[in-house]
Amino acid sequence: MAFYSSGSDPKVRTVKILMRVFQVIGILLIAAGLILVITSLADVQGHEETTGEIVGFTSDERPIIRYTVDGQDYEVIPESGGSNRVMGQEVRVRYDPASPQLGTLGGIGSYAAAIILMAIGAVLTAVPTIFMVAVRERR
Repeated sequence: MAFYSSGSDPKVRTVKILMRVFQVIGILLIAAGLILVITSLADVQGHEETTGEIVGFTSDERPIIRYTVDGQDYEVIPESGGSNRVMGQEVRVRYDPASPQLGTLGGIGSYAAAIILMAIGAVLTAVPTIFMVAVRERR
């Protein structure tokens, strides 16, 4: 295929460089997602989980979640996550037994940013790689 085989053509070199750049960006995004997962797991290591209930919403629509640990009620307001929540909904709350007042939301939502980063990274890495392999095999 003339597109890929002409190594001295400036357009071909530009395309090759762009593909490599996308691959590097993809790898960096995957690494960033993995770092987020590892730090999230480290942050909740030793934490316990309980069920909380949404008892209200702040003015910016973040849920107010009440949960109970050893007979003591606590409330937590997550930094985000109110758009699809409803009053009375049960949610998972993770807390440090040494400081149960510092609860955080549990579940897959805590890893959403990492999952999105890794998915975008996988696409940015895979598409140029598949393209380059396919073009080389056609030569």
